Amino acid sequence: MTIDRGMVRRDSLEREISANASDEANLRARAGDIVYNMMRMWQGAYGRAPEDCMVSPAYVVLSARSGYSPRFFAHLLREPRPLYWLWAFSHGLTNDRLRLYYRDFTRVPLHAPSLEEQEKIADMLDAMDARVELLLKRAETLSQYRDGVIQQLFSGELRFAPPKGGAYADWIDARLGEVASFAKGRGVSREDIAPEGLTPCIRYGELYTTYGEVIGQVASRTHLDPAGLMLSIAGDVIVPASGEDPLEIASAACVLQDGVALGGDLNIIRSSLDGVFLAYLLRNAKRLEIARLAQGYSVVHLYPHHLKRLKIRFPAQIEEQRHIAAFLQALDRKVAAVRAQAAATRTFKAGLAQRLFV
Repeated sequence: MTIDRGMVRRDSLEREISANASDEANLRARAGDIVYNMMRMWQGAYGRAPEDCMVSPAYVVLSARSGYSPRFFAHLLREPRPLYWLWAFSHGLTNDRLRLYYRDFTRVPLHAPSLEEQEKIADMLDAMDARVELLLKRAETLSQYRDGVIQQLFSGELRFAPPKGGAYADWIDARLGEVASFAKGRGVSREDIAPEGLTPCIRYGELYTTYGEVIGQVASRTHLDPAGLMLSIAGDVIVPASGEDPLEIASAACVLQDGVALGGDLNIIRSSLDGVFLAYLLRNAKRLEIARLAQGYSVVHLYPHHLKRLKIRFPAQIEEQRHIAAFLQALDRKVAAVRAQAAATRTFKAGLAQRLFV
């Protein structure tokens, strides 16, 4: 039983789960039954059995009586008010020890319309869940396609042709220090962030939480005097200078705007290469190599002299670099759009369900 996916086969999980009970002690669930985890029911740890199966005796199996739709109640129990009641009727000194026994579950006040209306509501909400699942699968498929294309593009296996025909020149092998100069960010702590600040700014932690390979719109601003800051030049590529994990620190993003304050703990790379192309190259094809360059234990560091040694391979002509960068940006926008559709459908469903279950 999972909170985010409902009921799943035990062998589908990426962790090993040992069975503490003998096989004959397990409970039988019929397809469509609602099964819940007594210790996590107040968090929504329940689901409908997708098939006839056996479940742990630590769970409770609920079968709908005549006149009631388990599909309807599977949606109803995720609403804020029913979840509150599930918490209120659970027993335990702290939240991590709460248990909802069946005898207490039977006391939870729930209301339902006629069976016909229950089924209509369940049909509508099931359809919206299916739509969300379809969109998420599409986004995952696009992401996998993106990863495969990136591998082919940066290995030179897949090449673009010039718009007027012919072929681009061969790619060049070099070390990053031979084609780029380096600088460090300056200042801009968390306390310096001000929504009404006049200067847009980027802190190193935002590379992990806010931005992808391209930074078009800057999320934060600061009130600090720009004269004391390190300001971006459009096309700069920034890489964290420190972090907790080597793979986490192996991140890169291209800043598309001039005049953005780049905070401390940021390496700034300026080169004749297209910045967006370089950011995709570093963050994807060179990620593992950059991670190996980082040094440290509890906190790892990445300095310019590390990055200068990095071997890179890139198209000799800036036009091919821009062609690759534009193609990958278009793919990322498509993935983001599909995920946004899934999020919007979830939000619409939540608002609709709230009105239906009043």
